[in-house]
Amino acid sequence: MSRTIDVSTIRHLPVPAEHAFDACLAAIAQRRAVGQERDQGAYLIVDRPYCVAFEWHAANAARADVVTVALIDADPGCKIKVTQQLDVEHASDAERVRKDWARMLGGMSRALRARACA
Repeated sequence: MSRTIDVSTIRHLPVPAEHAFDACLAAIAQRRAVGQERDQGAYLIVDRPYCVAFEWHAANAARADVVTVALIDADPGCKIKVTQQLDVEHASDAERVRKDWARMLGGMSRALRARACA
């Protein structure tokens, strides 16, 4: 059995959880469509609008990581927490993974804010 570490990123988004959830699913589908994920993986949990969990197979990894996206209402908008379970063999990648998710959530926040203002 592999041991894992949890790498998490939290951000406030300026929209209701339902909108953020839909944006997450769209982003996952887009990454898969353009081949940014080596293995399509599987959805493990889809509980709109509060949680989605899926397998994420990085190009350099022997096995898929589990990524969980949790959303909670936080007036105004919602809070989103992305947690990726990394194999302990890849613990040195934790900060890069955290920054990558933070960058993705920042882009999502900007896009959702722009859409809400339009």
